[in-house]
Amino acid sequence: MEPPSHGVTAAGAAWTNPSCFVLGPHRSGTTIVCSALAASGAFVCLTAADIVAFHERSGGPGDDRRSALSELTRRGETRGIDAVPISEDLPEEYGFLVPGRRLTPETAPVVAAVYRELAGDAEDARYLLRNPWDFPNAAGILDLLPQARFVFVARDPVETIDSQLRAIRLLLAGPSEYHALLDLRYRRLLRRPLRFALYRFVAGRPRMVDLLSRSLGRDTARWLRDLDRLPAEHRIVTRYEDLIEDPAGELKRIYAFLELPGARIDPVAREIRPGERVLHQHVAARIPSIRARTRLFRERFGY
Repeated sequence: MEPPSHGVTAAGAAWTNPSCFVLGPHRSGTTIVCSALAASGAFVCLTAADIVAFHERSGGPGDDRRSALSELTRRGETRGIDAVPISEDLPEEYGFLVPGRRLTPETAPVVAAVYRELAGDAEDARYLLRNPWDFPNAAGILDLLPQARFVFVARDPVETIDSQLRAIRLLLAGPSEYHALLDLRYRRLLRRPLRFALYRFVAGRPRMVDLLSRSLGRDTARWLRDLDRLPAEHRIVTRYEDLIEDPAGELKRIYAFLELPGARIDPVAREIRPGERVLHQHVAARIPSIRARTRLFRERFGY
């Protein structure tokens, strides 16, 4: 796809539209925050339908993914990894659009082209972007997009790892039709049953918790190193726990930071409800190591 002439810098590495990035580790609550901001009506936001349409345009004849997404929506299916209902306008990750899943000088023109198409004639549209893969890459994004603002989502590392583990195991327990529509890597993996079975075996082992906690430890350490270097006017951090306990209060704080009208805060806040579950035994057995690997993050945010 050719990058558009409007909204991309001369270097072809970024766009000039005001942009808000919702970033946090996988399973930290970025979907909740992004959906709450999209409800303001102030942003152009990438949705599940947009990602499916993007992939469909590059697919072969008969690759009717949009109809498959519509059918999942009609049946009232959830994403499977959580209770979020599938819908065509559900905000999703721009990482599904590009190789490597991250925003770089090489991938930014692709993301810019998609958003420019979504914005249509609104040349000064504000962009809302979500992508947990880019959580530790905020400083790099700000280099590409000096006007970018960030809403970071923090969550208790033990709860985050528990949610990540469950999501991975659910995706590998059997094919997820919804995820296959969005994620080309996952789609290709489904075509290789032996590799899929190997991944399922590895994910089912207790040591999967160690792999996840090491990754979270690295990502949070890198993010913390860059966090204080980001100008204060470009960033805000919300804790998942605070968002669940006082949705209206946290959304008012985030909306004020982004200078958004507050008319939608109360109805959106009423849709945010806590989930309940018991920690998986593999996670519960490794709480000390998870806490050790994420010590700096925990100390910074009170976990």
